[in-house]
Order: sequence, then structure tokens, then C-alpha cells
Amino acid sequence: MGQGAGPSKIKKIEEWQAKGHDIRIIYEEELKQILNYGKE
Repeated sequence: MGQGAGPSKIKKIEEWQAKGHDIRIIYEEELKQILNYGKE
């Protein structure tokens, strides 16, 4: 989720989670760490 994620994006995520979808919110810094994993 990028900086400045609006309430509608967060609400949509919560709606999908309530329906049983396994959604994990990943913020930009964590995504960068994931993408760089093993490259060092």
C-alpha cells in the first residue's frame, strides 16, 4: 500500500477480508525488503 492510501482503499481491503479473502497489507518499505531478499 503506497503512501497516502485513502479511506476507500482501506475500506475495500477490509470488505475483502470480511468475505474471507486472505489479504495482508504490505507497506512500501516492507515490499522493498521482500523484493531485495536474497540479492545481497
